[in-house]
Amino acid sequence: MFVIYFKVLILALVQGVTEFVPVSSSGHLLIFHKLLDFDFVNNLFFDISLHFGTVLALLLFFRKRIADFLNDSRLLAKIFLALIPTVIIGFLVEDYVESLHSVKIIALTLMGGGILMLLAEKLFKTRKSHLLQVKYKDGLWIGLWQSLALIPGVSRSGITIIAGMSRGLKKTVAAEFSFLLAIPLISGITLKKMLGVIGNESMISSWSDYWLLLFGAIMSAIIGYVVLKYLFEFLNKYSLKLFAWYRIILAIILLIFFYK
Repeated sequence: MFVIYFKVLILALVQGVTEFVPVSSSGHLLIFHKLLDFDFVNNLFFDISLHFGTVLALLLFFRKRIADFLNDSRLLAKIFLALIPTVIIGFLVEDYVESLHSVKIIALTLMGGGILMLLAEKLFKTRKSHLLQVKYKDGLWIGLWQSLALIPGVSRSGITIIAGMSRGLKKTVAAEFSFLLAIPLISGITLKKMLGVIGNESMISSWSDYWLLLFGAIMSAIIGYVVLKYLFEFLNKYSLKLFAWYRIILAIILLIFFYK
């Protein structure tokens, strides 16, 4: 029993960190599921519980900001505008995206995202240092780029921060917009997936499985909250190069193992 809870803790740690750090949570979860040989009664439902935890982390971290956010109709409109491309493209390519869950694809997208981060740090200059300076066309642009995160290994936070930087947003502003955008997006995706597995014959049935799900969600929320707290401090002081080189090195390691 201790071993299974330890594996759940590791996966919650992976989800809590990689959901917000620009290194791809879906790619890392797939890798660690294989490394830990973790096979829950319903792996999709387990991953949904981890994502639910990170949604809770977002709601708790931005609880004061959300109140202001809900009273700002222009910011709400920009968030809604940014959601449209992802929702439409996601609906059209959903079945195709499922076929892209492979180590090779993840390795290639990790490397591509790392290279984009290095280029973004070199090419894009900061012109907008406050969330109120985000324009409607900035929101739409970020939403279009966010659609790429449907591909495993891309990283939703990473690609939206790069998109924001390309529009002149300071990294912390791009990250704040990205995470506010993540609240309705991840909540919607999590709810959709949950409705898709409810009633499935392979659904969990024992109390011990429910406790595992609850433990995973709580740990994912706690870890995600801590990561959010320190991520903005990091982005204020440092570049994306650390994340970029991590992605590139991990991609090379994965490709070596894949071709072996």
